[in-house]
Amino acid sequence: MQLVKLPGIVAVAGHAANAYPDRQGFVQEGIVVHTMAGTLAGCDSWFANPAAQAGTHFGVGRDGAVHQYFDLGQGPFAHGRVEPGYTAKLVRDNGEDVNPNWYLIGIEHDDLGRGELPTPAQFEASARLAAVLFQDHILPHAVRTRANIDRDHILRHTDISPQSRPHCCGWPDEMFTRYIARVRALVEGPAAPSPTPRPAGTPPTHTEPAVVPEQGAMAAYLVRAGDSFGDLAARFGVSVAQLQAANPQIADPSRIGPGQRVQVPGAATYTVQAGDTFARLATRFGVGFARLRATNPQVDDPTRIRVGQELLVPAAAGTPGTPG
Repeated sequence: MQLVKLPGIVAVAGHAANAYPDRQGFVQEGIVVHTMAGTLAGCDSWFANPAAQAGTHFGVGRDGAVHQYFDLGQGPFAHGRVEPGYTAKLVRDNGEDVNPNWYLIGIEHDDLGRGELPTPAQFEASARLAAVLFQDHILPHAVRTRANIDRDHILRHTDISPQSRPHCCGWPDEMFTRYIARVRALVEGPAAPSPTPRPAGTPPTHTEPAVVPEQGAMAAYLVRAGDSFGDLAARFGVSVAQLQAANPQIADPSRIGPGQRVQVPGAATYTVQAGDTFARLATRFGVGFARLRATNPQVDDPTRIRVGQELLVPAAAGTPGTPG
């Protein structure tokens, strides 16, 4: 089992009989918050029992301990029964006949078997886990899925199964709203002030990001294994025809290889400065966290960009040269 990148996470293997072996080609689009109706130790034992026919990816204890039961490539039997009266937009978008276990990640919470609300340590540990899941496993697919850190992508189990799970999870609305806000803050960082507009012709200061040019902008992207013109066009928000026109030196656009440079219209290069974070830059340039990450696959960990590192910034939505 491959553990998510969370300090202190503990592997507690769930039985293979309690999960689908894969996600049937679906990618992760959101998380579902559950309460255990029991304890973390009891959850460990139950998910390891092949007779359980139940499981989730994670469990969070009252002291903040986080256990991972299944690999994220698996689909544990956690929230697969779509019932009449469901309110989850993701279910509606994917179709009622599509098993939610294929596109959702489950987090169980120890409630001592009596509906206890999460402790402060448990709440924070769960939010940090959810932030890692969004940052590393959900938002990278956002160009395709339109995932975001919001109420449509952080669900209660009752949003899917309102008849059999009317009280899961039993957190008050205020707490659930605060949980979503905390996950968003952990991913995006503190809100950064908008840059002060510069008078025309004034060069940027060393602390101010250069404005992405709206017309005639061009930046070089270094091709990685698996890239195609179609993929790059989707990531950067341009058409395949625009990419082809910007790269006449490429005789056959269907055959690009690792290390090859592709000029991307509407994009610009930005050099990371002190105080920058990935999330702040995404907000400042108006391109969104997921899109900025998709255009910079060379960045393994967007929480640890370094001064002097170069990023490619796609044109903001709606600027000239950007489809739609």
